[in-house]
Amino acid sequence: MEITGAEGGLIAAPWTAQHACWLRPTAPEVTLRWQVTSKATDYPQALFAQCDSRYTRAASDIATKMADVAGSAGGGSVGLRAIACHVAELFPYGHVGKRFNDGHDEIPKLCSRTVGSCVDINTYFIAATRGAGYEAGYVTGYFIPAEKRTHCDDMHCWVMTRCDGVVQEWDIAIS
Repeated sequence: MEITGAEGGLIAAPWTAQHACWLRPTAPEVTLRWQVTSKATDYPQALFAQCDSRYTRAASDIATKMADVAGSAGGGSVGLRAIACHVAELFPYGHVGKRFNDGHDEIPKLCSRTVGSCVDINTYFIAATRGAGYEAGYVTGYFIPAEKRTHCDDMHCWVMTRCDGVVQEWDIAIS
């Protein structure tokens, strides 16, 4: 990383390979140059640890439905993809005032299309995959849209799964 016009550096989160940059301007114009590498990093085991909360606990009818979806597709990674497709079909992307799981002690099964943000969609996806017996983790990060290229105003989230030893990233919350 190369910084001109500011003091700064990187702050790393232990065991996650996530970094944030801090800057203290020393000139009217600041330039930051960095390079992204294609070197893969192992995700920590903690990403796949299941925490029981109202944001991750699947209603029993979700678990039953998703096990059927995965099984009908053939199970394994093909079943996981079938769950992703099923969840993606349930959610047109959008931001609403009330989330589908507000007021519930578990993630309720959806029976019809429901508008949802990346948070909503991936909350449901985590419950669906875990309910069907797959390992999954919720990941958040910075979202830099192509039209902005230089900065972000928002965060984004996606899901990591591990099936038969293969880790896969899923970003099914597409606007």
